[in-house]
Amino acid sequence: MAHTPGPWKVEYDPYDDGTPYFRIVAGDQSSRDIKTMGFRLSGIMRADDAALIGASPDLLEILMEILEYQGHAEHAMDDRYVVERAREVISKATEKGG
Repeated sequence: MAHTPGPWKVEYDPYDDGTPYFRIVAGDQSSRDIKTMGFRLSGIMRADDAALIGASPDLLEILMEILEYQGHAEHAMDDRYVVERAREVISKATEKGG
């Protein structure tokens, strides 16, 4: 994959007045090599948006797993593990807070 692999960490650091400020940090922050470099994205945003961005690699992974499913069940969504993993990822993407 060409994107920075997960996990992508969401850090909550509100301003003194309570304004929600988040950082999403992934990969090697010190690398300048395009193949290994990470990134830092920060700004004022909703907690829901930060959670969704932070869960992006996991969402992509479970979608690919579902599409490429070759388990013992007839369909990916009939496989208990796949369904539980999908629920975990959705929960991570929609978690509140900071």
